[in-house]
Amino acid sequence: MSAQPGPFPPVVTLFETYGAGATQIGARVAAALGVPFVGQRFASEDIEAGKMKVYEDGPIGRFLAPFGVYSPNPEGAWSTATGQAQDYEAVRQNHLEVLEAAETGVVVLGRNATAILADRAGALHVKLIGQLADRLARAARVDGIDPSTAARRQKNEDRARAQLTRQLYHWDATDPLSFDLVLNTSRLDEQACADTIVAAWQAKATVVAASGSRAEGTET
Repeated sequence: MSAQPGPFPPVVTLFETYGAGATQIGARVAAALGVPFVGQRFASEDIEAGKMKVYEDGPIGRFLAPFGVYSPNPEGAWSTATGQAQDYEAVRQNHLEVLEAAETGVVVLGRNATAILADRAGALHVKLIGQLADRLARAARVDGIDPSTAARRQKNEDRARAQLTRQLYHWDATDPLSFDLVLNTSRLDEQACADTIVAAWQAKATVVAASGSRAEGTET
């Protein structure tokens, strides 16, 4: 990659609709920018297995419980005070991990990084979408699953991930204004998407760096 514009390392956050190819595209972007790629905290298999269950009501702990983060009492009732404390700790730990990764540069998929790094200078926030049929076909091919499994995962996962962002970080992943760039992977292949993201990060970083320089010049 050419010299980094500005005083900050490359940071790109990705959010995808199921099967849009974010893992493959993110890895290409990370390689081009010379930074690590960090994938989803919850894999598709975890969600399908019920390891992340999302409820409209009740504490966040209910859908993190199967990971051992939360434990109901022997009668099956939840301790509200304990659940709230553990909710806070789980979110805090994820928040710190994302911030730490961003210090030296990262391409991160999911993990609410779009919300956590929303105000980070030079960070580029990208959403990947695509036609449903294309996304299901890609998921089946990449994950080695049959079409019916891909369709079932898509229905559950798109709902679960969007709801998770609302419950944990109170932002709307369905709002295009949450992102700098939205790419349709039905129209652009993986390399074209990666090249576009790299170019967009470089452009945004250059603009932000120039704006900072002008502001400093005005102050002095």
